[in-house]
Amino acid sequence: MPNQKTIMMKSIYKYLSCMLFLFLSCKETTKKTSVTTIENKTDTIINSKLAIKQDQTNITYIREFDENIEPFVKKIQNKLYGFDRNIKISHQIIETNKWIDGYSFVIVFFDLFDNDENSENVEGFILCSLDKKKYHLIKIDTFYPEGRKANIESVFFSNADQDDSKELVILCSWIQRHKNTAEGKLYQTFIYDDYKPQTKVNKLVFLQEISDHFSIEFEGIQEGEESIAKFKSSFSIKNELKNLGF
Repeated sequence: MPNQKTIMMKSIYKYLSCMLFLFLSCKETTKKTSVTTIENKTDTIINSKLAIKQDQTNITYIREFDENIEPFVKKIQNKLYGFDRNIKISHQIIETNKWIDGYSFVIVFFDLFDNDENSENVEGFILCSLDKKKYHLIKIDTFYPEGRKANIESVFFSNADQDDSKELVILCSWIQRHKNTAEGKLYQTFIYDDYKPQTKVNKLVFLQEISDHFSIEFEGIQEGEESIAKFKSSFSIKNELKNLGF
């Protein structure tokens, strides 16, 4: 029969075992809670950054009197992307009043390097103004890499649907270098419906059907054979649109 000392030692052992179990359980719960809190904070920060960028198309940008186009665009770049040194202007800034009567437009493209994907996208925007002071920002599109980043070859206006207004046409190219298989360029035409200032839309409408008519073309040497792209200039694209009856 166990003596009183043995019974007491067993009781103490059981008590310590219970306390150790409770301590470890609480520690694990606290750890999980901490991780969840950190993850939630991270999500909030990321979503906030995205929201800031998306909301930039809903505000008016003021151009100061006699302000040159480069510093004006730089201000907008900083508003869109912050002071990120990886962001740079991809194509010569275009300023024109030849699209819609009474309105001035600034067309700009930015190179965006994505460290996570190790790739470079190009984002295009239009700034529309009635008085060359207050500008509304409209997203054109994002042009993704095809092996390499997109190059903006040409930007012009041409009728591409049944109304009288001209559409925005962008010709992109991508350098292709594949050892022993292909070397040259890909070309693709992107056509967007005419902008209607009274609608205050934040993104141009991509015209899929007419854009697909021009398809993606390759020019260069592929598996020892030479290929020539048919639509690689504004001249050839405009002629084709005329041939289609536009």
